[in-house]
Amino acid sequence: MSGPSEPTDPTEPTEPTDPVFTEADAQADARDTPGEDAVVDARGLRCPLPVIRLARLVSDHPGVVEVTVLATDPAAAHDIPAWCRMRGHRYLGAQEGDGHTAHRVGIRPNRPATGP
Repeated sequence: MSGPSEPTDPTEPTEPTDPVFTEADAQADARDTPGEDAVVDARGLRCPLPVIRLARLVSDHPGVVEVTVLATDPAAAHDIPAWCRMRGHRYLGAQEGDGHTAHRVGIRPNRPATGP
């Protein structure tokens, strides 16, 4: 026979709450699917972080074939194409968005897993 239940703290939830599904979760799902596109949300990050995040995603998720980097830092317009040239990937262009630029990168297969 079990003992009496302990009183609950009224400030703690008594039932599980729904998890918050964030854009980061959606990006992680896209990155984990072979042959899929992925998004690096680097808005608000300064150089060199957009390229570091791009390199990390490419290294950690070998099935990704195209990456879109969302960036607000103007240096990304130079840094991302330069990274593509150095790593053998294709810079597919940029499109201005709502306060950011979307840089598209085509990832070559069998690429080396190296950083920026």
